[in-house]
Formats: sequence, C-alpha cells, structure tokens
Amino acid sequence: MITFRRYELRDAEAVQRLHRVQEAALGRRMDFPDLAMHPVLVAEVGEKNGEIVGAHYLESTPEYVTVGRSPEFTAAAIRRAPAILSLLRSHEFRVVRVIVPDWLGKDTERITEALRDPLVGAEIDEGYRHLLIDLRPQGEVCHRANGS
Repeated sequence: MITFRRYELRDAEAVQRLHRVQEAALGRRMDFPDLAMHPVLVAEVGEKNGEIVGAHYLESTPEYVTVGRSPEFTAAAIRRAPAILSLLRSHEFRVVRVIVPDWLGKDTERITEALRDPLVGAEIDEGYRHLLIDLRPQGEVCHRANGS
C-alpha cells in the first residue's frame, strides 16, 4: 500500500533519482522543478514500506486569456506578448497555459497563428495534449461548445 506525505528537502535525492530513472526509461530529458520552490504549490511523495516510490506536485501555471473581438487589440496584444512573457519569467513561472477551444472555428486558427507569430517571442510546443479538468461547480456560468 502506498502512503502519501508532504515532500521535504530530505527527500530531494530519492526523488531526483526516480526522475533520472524515468528519463532513462523514456529516452529523453524531462523538465523537473525544485519541488520546494515557487511555482510548485505543493508536492508529495508516495512511500511503500518506508521507501519513496514516486512523487507528484501541483504547479502554479498562469493562463493567458483575452476578451474582445477588436483586430486592433489583437495586434497590440501580440506586440505586448514578449513583455508579458518576460514578466512571467522574472517571477519564475515555467509554463504559460493558453486554451484555444476547437469550437471557435476560424478564430481558433487565427488565434493559433497569432501565438506562433515571431513577434510573440515564445515557442509553442505542439508535443503535448491539452487536458482540462474542470473543477467549477455545475451551476457556475460558463460557455461551452454545447452551449451548456
């Protein structure tokens, strides 16, 4: 049986060893933050018979959202993106999340194209699948593709 407890600095060596084993198994280097520092909010280790067999963490990730339909604003926001990304880096954030719903149709393509614009100065990593766990209560107002 696995038991969980809060990550402590004394766990760093064991968790880093597990990370290296994972990288070797996957055949590639994997990103790994300091689990005791921002933007990590909480980290836990899983133990079995007193041995750390795994770890997980919750990391704070800013989400970039725009509101409005103005082409002039969109162009200005693209020009502003390098400053926004620089600000986030200075605060030691490692990832920015941007959700572009497929159901926006042509706007999805335009937004994606804008994010790839060299003026933005960010790399878009297509190597990840975006998954969203929606924790909002069912009664909260939110617009989805099905209109619910």
